[in-house]
Parts: sequence; C-alpha cells; structure tokens
Amino acid sequence: MQSSHGPTKNHPQVRQKIFVCWFNAELARVRQKLDQQSRQFSQTEQMCRELRSRENDLQEALNAKDSQLAVLRVRYEEASQEIGSQKKVVERLQGERDR
Repeated sequence: MQSSHGPTKNHPQVRQKIFVCWFNAELARVRQKLDQQSRQFSQTEQMCRELRSRENDLQEALNAKDSQLAVLRVRYEEASQEIGSQKKVVERLQGERDR
C-alpha cells in the first residue's frame, strides 16, 4: 500500500532511480580513478623514456671513454718501448764511455 506522500523506497520507480544515482556515482568514481591512473601511467612512461635516453647517453660516453682508454694504452705501450730502447742506448753509450 502506498502512503499519501508518494511512492515508497520499495516502489520499482524509486528503486530504479536509486540504482541509477548509485550507478552514476560509481561510474564517476571509476572514471576519476581511471583518469588518475592514466595520468600516472603517462608520467611513468615519460620517466622511462627520459631514463632510457639518459642510459643511452651514458652508454655512448662510456664507449667513448673505452676508446680513449684503448688509445692511451697503445700510446703507453709505445712510450714504454721507446723508453726501453733509449735506456739501452744510454747503457751502451755509458759502457763505451767507461771503457
């Protein structure tokens, strides 16, 4: 039985309106959460791109340093050999002088 004040909560139209309100509120909450997660994902992706770029730059710098080190090792070897040759010449000349 309906009261004289209108439909009650058990009335199908009232239940439908309550459900629609709840559903719209839930939908808005889920959309807001989805938007937030989407922004976080975009920020994370941007950070990943920046870190990958930085890693590539650092790897290139490391490769350049490795190349420089290889050149320096060769020059060191050449200088060591040259010093060894010059020492032998000095020793030979000192031996000749001392005779």
